[in-house]
Amino acid sequence: MSPRATRSRQARTFLTITFGAVLLLCFPALIGVDADYLGVATPLAQWIPALAVILAVRPVRGSRALRGSWRASPFGGARTWIVIGLITAAILGVAAAQIVVGVAVGVVSWSPDPAIGETALLVLPVALLALLSATGEEFGWRGFLWTRVRGNRGFWWTALAVGAVWAVWHLPLLVAYGAQGDLSWRTVLGTTVDLLMASLVLGAGRELSGSVWPAAWGHALVNSVLVFATTAFVTPATQLPDSAFWVYKALGWAAWVGAAAGMLALRRRLLIAPARDVTGRSLDETEDALLEAMRTSDVDALRALLAEDLRFRLPDGSVVDRAADLHAHASGALRFLQIEETHRTTEQQKGRGSTVSRSRVHLVDRGRFAEATMTYRRSWAIVGGRWQVVAGSAEIVNDEEAVDP
Repeated sequence: MSPRATRSRQARTFLTITFGAVLLLCFPALIGVDADYLGVATPLAQWIPALAVILAVRPVRGSRALRGSWRASPFGGARTWIVIGLITAAILGVAAAQIVVGVAVGVVSWSPDPAIGETALLVLPVALLALLSATGEEFGWRGFLWTRVRGNRGFWWTALAVGAVWAVWHLPLLVAYGAQGDLSWRTVLGTTVDLLMASLVLGAGRELSGSVWPAAWGHALVNSVLVFATTAFVTPATQLPDSAFWVYKALGWAAWVGAAAGMLALRRRLLIAPARDVTGRSLDETEDALLEAMRTSDVDALRALLAEDLRFRLPDGSVVDRAADLHAHASGALRFLQIEETHRTTEQQKGRGSTVSRSRVHLVDRGRFAEATMTYRRSWAIVGGRWQVVAGSAEIVNDEEAVDP
C-alpha cells in the first residue's frame, strides 16, 4: 500500500471511529432517555479522538510511536511556550472584545455577577482540569487530522476544514440536549458556529508551534475562561432576544477571525513560525515524511527528500551518497521493518535546519536482520523550494543484535 493510500485509510478509520462512537454515546438521549448521563460521560468521551488515532495508526504502522500523528512534542521548546502565551492572550482578547463591543452597541448589559470574585479563583483550576480532557480531543483534531489535511493547502482552508469536522462531531451531543429542552435550537446552531470560529485560533496555535499543546491549552481556555468571561460580566446570551443574541454571537465570530489573523501576522516578528517549503510542509513534517519513506522504501519520496550532493555517514564510518542510498532501498538490500522514534529535537533558521532523533530500528541489511537504538543527525536546507537532507549521520546507541534470517 502506498504512503498516500495508507494515510487516506488511516483518516477514514479515524473519522469512522470518532463519529460512530459519539453517535453511539448520544443515541439513548436522542431517543428520549434522560440526558443526565452525558454530563458524566462527556469528559471521558473527549478522549475518543485520541483512542481513534491509536486504532487508526497502529494496525498499519505496528507499534511505532504516535509522536508524528499526535504532534504531542516538543512540549518544552521555547517556541511552544511562546505560542501558549500568545493563544492565551488571543482568547482573553476575544472575550474582552465581544463584551466591550457588545456593551457599547447595546446588545448586552454590563451586569457583573455578585460572586464574581469567588468564582474567578476557580477559573485557573478549572482550566487545568479542562486541559486533561481537551488534550484527548486535540490529539485527534489539531494533531492527527491537521497533519493529514494541511499538506500543501493553505492555513485558512485547513483551519476551517478541521474546524468543520470538529463542530459537526459535537452536533449529536448538542442535538441531544436540544431535543430534551436543555438547550434552545438557536443555542445549538450558535454553538456549532462558535466551534468553527474558535478553531481558527486553535489552528493558528498549531500552525505557529508545530505542536498540539497550544491548541490543547486554548481548547481548555475556551471551555473555562471564555465561558466564565461571557457569563459573569454581562447578560447571559440565553436571556437575550433573538436579534441581540445573533448580533452578540456575530461579534464573537468576528473577534475569533481577528485574533487568528493577528496571531499569524506576528509569526515573522516573533520568529515562531516553522518555515514551510513549496509543498506546505514544515521541517518537522518533512522529517516525518522521510521516516515514512524509509519505512516503506518509497524511492520516489526519498529522491525528493535527499539532496543531490548528499553525504551520509553510516555507523561503520563509511560515507554514502544519494545514489547509493536510493539503490539500497530500490534493490531491497536495505529494508526498514520498523522505526520507532522516541525523541527528536529540531532547529531551523532562514531556510536551513537540523534534526537530531533517537529511534529503535528493526531492519534487514543485505540479508541480515538487525535491531538497535540509533541516533540520527540530519542537516536540512530548502533546495529548489523543498526541504531536503544535505548531510547526516547515524550512530548506534547500544550494541546491535544481528542474526541470520
